[in-house]
Amino acid sequence: MRDSSSSGSPRLSSFAGGALCLLASLGLAGCRGPRVVPESGVVLRGRVTREGKGVPGAEVTLVPASEEGKEGADLRERRRRAVTAEDGSFRILALPGGEARLVVYPRRGDFPEVDDRSVVSAGGARAIAVPAEGKLACPVELAGGEIRGSVRRAEDGSPVSDISVEVWPYGDEPGGPDPVRMAGRSAFARTDGTGRFRVLDLAPGVYRATAGETFRPFSAPSDDETLAVDVRGPVEVRTGAPADVDFFLPRGGTAVVAVHDPSGKPVPGALVTLERTDVERDPGLGPSRNFDVTDGNGVATVRRLAAGLYVASAQTSGFVPSESVPSLVRSGEKTDLQVELRGGTLVRIRVLDDRGEKVPIALVTFSDARGRVSYVEAGDFAPWFEEPSTTLSPGAYTYRAVAEGFVEQEGEVAVGEGGPLDLLVRLPRQVRSP
Repeated sequence: MRDSSSSGSPRLSSFAGGALCLLASLGLAGCRGPRVVPESGVVLRGRVTREGKGVPGAEVTLVPASEEGKEGADLRERRRRAVTAEDGSFRILALPGGEARLVVYPRRGDFPEVDDRSVVSAGGARAIAVPAEGKLACPVELAGGEIRGSVRRAEDGSPVSDISVEVWPYGDEPGGPDPVRMAGRSAFARTDGTGRFRVLDLAPGVYRATAGETFRPFSAPSDDETLAVDVRGPVEVRTGAPADVDFFLPRGGTAVVAVHDPSGKPVPGALVTLERTDVERDPGLGPSRNFDVTDGNGVATVRRLAAGLYVASAQTSGFVPSESVPSLVRSGEKTDLQVELRGGTLVRIRVLDDRGEKVPIALVTFSDARGRVSYVEAGDFAPWFEEPSTTLSPGAYTYRAVAEGFVEQEGEVAVGEGGPLDLLVRLPRQVRSP
């Protein structure tokens, strides 16, 4: 069980632990050449192109519709994989019949004239219907959108090399339940020696771009400048017209948050999130990345904060999510904050589909009368989610349940005092368009 709370958009607390590793979760790592299984089936042939030219060495994966949103070694093994030849062509032998998606990721090193981490591809995908027998032509033309730019230090304009740049759809949740759907719509780069980056093959649309070390919230190596993370958006991407995004990162501040229970005892293992309150956050820029988990002394350290006024929220099992008083964080300095957790009512959640089966991955949010949001990750995708639950103060709440491939549901629930409350949510499956 894990739960969380904020005054903004619901978010998945687990994304920083590897939910964004698209290639690994697609099972693409380790492909060495065209792979053909089983011995009989429907032959899928195609060619991956960029501006009409073949893309060699691209990893192509056939994902049946029934497997989207699921993961595991057995599913990765059942997916069909191939690597494109020098002319961009590929061949996959698929199980006959059914809807599927072809997912394409060009290899790193596809641009030998530059550092292969600073120029990356978002990949691509196309939906197909596998026939009952015979052959199927499946050409894949990578989209022509591009985001390019640079990352520099705000204090002197000097370039920042080897720093992370992420691109995601504007308003879309990072680390969502199905990485397959993000092909052609997200990518990760690191700046080169001049601080520049390029993200190619993006589908036309609206995006956000993030610069900074968002995957290192728990530590600060001695050579890390702890530059503040910055998010830009909305960024409109059109075919054939690169969108320029330049970042100027200031030195970040640090918040040291002590969390304790009503008796004053330190609370280890609590999730702490910092939300800025002196500026209105654009919900399309995604959830806050400013979080940490308290150590054995009940202390969390959150680095890389832009200067401003912040509130720290803390949550863990058995307590109502609680907040600190607003505190000013200054660039290059440390700020101490205190959070006292309060007891409440345990709410246990089950999310089932219309056939009574457990939904593999779901997010349930609870909004109170003040607009504060608590959320719960529910499903069987991780061993610790045996009984998803959260602790809420007595009162009226609006709950909202979402899951990839299911119809969103909302409802009202009254939380009383005393014993646990069991909430059952049913999500109908979405009907796929023919």
